[in-house]
Amino acid sequence: MGNAPDGRASYYRRVLLNTLWLVVLGVWSLVLLIDDIAGKIVKPRVSDAAWKKLEWLTVIGAWPLYIWALGVLVILLIGATEVGYRLYREARKRGDKAIADFEYYKTGRLEVTWNPMEKPYRWWDETQNPPALYFRLLVRNVSGSTVNGVKVELSELAPRKLECVPCPIRLMNNILPGNTAVHSFSLNPGDKNFIDLMLQSRSLDCFWILHAVEGYDEVSVPRLPYTMTIRVSATDLPEIVRRYQLFEDGELWNMKELQN
Repeated sequence: MGNAPDGRASYYRRVLLNTLWLVVLGVWSLVLLIDDIAGKIVKPRVSDAAWKKLEWLTVIGAWPLYIWALGVLVILLIGATEVGYRLYREARKRGDKAIADFEYYKTGRLEVTWNPMEKPYRWWDETQNPPALYFRLLVRNVSGSTVNGVKVELSELAPRKLECVPCPIRLMNNILPGNTAVHSFSLNPGDKNFIDLMLQSRSLDCFWILHAVEGYDEVSVPRLPYTMTIRVSATDLPEIVRRYQLFEDGELWNMKELQN
């Protein structure tokens, strides 16, 4: 943070060697001269008895009162400087964290999620005959910067029962054939896109892998407990890799995310 002190020692030097030391120097000079000042100004104007009483009042133990006052001043000065340093340290921590959070926020980042308990991750299309159950992944921009060139690919299918793998997979509602395949897209801060990964139906003995390979119409694969590897890439960002496992869940199949 610029020329800000980075520790207790540098803070003490910064404080004590600027304005406070002038105050201390002035008070110290006054303390050293107080006897001369009192002797020249006060003593001639009071009686000997009053002067002796005044001398007695200004001595505590073996030390004059001004020595005690100087000690108290030094203790107060050190205490005030330490309290100031601790307040400064906490304020600097908050400032450093705010700067780090802002830098993190403005650095492009994507998030890939699968939540089978929510729509439209796991969504029934009742308009089809027979009705079809879609599995979808969500790609979200969780940063404060626009992310360009986002691509989602099914890089591995094990066992490999679809010849076009590795292949791009579809954006939600990018129906093929019939539409132009969307192979990359941009996401502004906070924006998201769902990706159609596959579908199944109670009356079908196969899954459909919803790839976006133009000119290759085959989408069906046998019902098997596949492991699927998804790779999400974007311009100037590290690649995100997620692995999913299909498993039987009653009369239908479900999908879970595997730890990489």
